[in-house]
Amino acid sequence: MAAKPRKLKKEPRRGATPLVEKPAREFRWPTIAIKIHWAWLVTPVVLVAGFYAAQWMMVRWPITGIEVEGRLSVWTPEKIAEKVVWVKDQGFFTADLQTVHDVVAELPLLTNVVIRKKWPGTIVISAYEDVAMAAWNDDKLLSINGSLMAIPEGFNASNLAKIKSNAEYTDIAVRGFRKVQQMLSDMGVTVTELTISDTGSVDIVLSNQWQVAFGRRNFEERVRRLHRLLQKLPNQNVAMVDLRYGKGAAIGWQSVQEKG
Repeated sequence: MAAKPRKLKKEPRRGATPLVEKPAREFRWPTIAIKIHWAWLVTPVVLVAGFYAAQWMMVRWPITGIEVEGRLSVWTPEKIAEKVVWVKDQGFFTADLQTVHDVVAELPLLTNVVIRKKWPGTIVISAYEDVAMAAWNDDKLLSINGSLMAIPEGFNASNLAKIKSNAEYTDIAVRGFRKVQQMLSDMGVTVTELTISDTGSVDIVLSNQWQVAFGRRNFEERVRRLHRLLQKLPNQNVAMVDLRYGKGAAIGWQSVQEKG
């Protein structure tokens, strides 16, 4: 049987072993790092720009119009708008609506004043007029709700009833005027003048030309007495009625000359 050939062992390589250099790897920022990097650069710019844009809008976004609505007869929308035209110098977001309200509410006869904004640049004023009931001492108006106010420019108060009284008797004059108007309304006569003296004595002139003296006491009872007299006496013959008595009245009659 033939013998197997013996494998020869490799002899170790003699000499220096050459080094194989690995290629250098290029450094790359991770994608998320790039995004964060740009965010840090852009965000402050956006924030600063947004801040100044918001500040400009708050201060400079202009009010361009004033609208007036409501029940008006003495005042016109244009006249009311003229009183607060200065609000157009203010920004839409910073406009002083409270001052606008106070100015409008102080105007004679105006009540139920509401101020609001309407985008993009309008101030809307809602207001209603009170009803003037009488002229007070020839320089003020007495409204139907009992308020005293200045006479609006151009307002004709010649057809209103006239009340003359000092400030001490304001409440008495208002209540007395209303009471007589209310209690005599079914008789077709109204108060044309009401005067309260410095001692508090009340005198009135009716639309039928009666001059009536009430005195200082028992006003409501004396108004009822006047109502009964209006039912019984011929209006055209009476000149004066004095109710300053316990239960009766003194009647002053017109003369023939006064009738003619």
